[in-house]
Amino acid sequence: MKKIIVLIAALLLAGCYAPGKYPTSLLHRGNVDILKFTQYYLEGKICSADESFNRSIEFYKRIGASCSIAEAYRRKYLLLSYTGIKEPELLRKAAEYAKISSQCRYVKKKIDLLGHPS
Repeated sequence: MKKIIVLIAALLLAGCYAPGKYPTSLLHRGNVDILKFTQYYLEGKICSADESFNRSIEFYKRIGASCSIAEAYRRKYLLLSYTGIKEPELLRKAAEYAKISSQCRYVKKKIDLLGHPS
């Protein structure tokens, strides 16, 4: 019995020191992808930009980060507007996600400043 307890304890301790045990957080991965979206879009790599944007939204959805989703849509709206493309649907989606949580007040204010009536 004592040997079994020692073996279990050794396995548990070995698991604590396994390299790469903790994956990068989904929030961080979403943030990296939204930055890649901007970079790819400005480089003219539209397909890669769209993939990065969609992946970031999926990461944010998996953790329920509605404020991050709202900010991502707002950023995409701004970037496309900067390049002469108007897509008010992006701003509407940003406003929708900003309404989900009361913690999104700051993002909601930024969306309102862009002229979207919330």
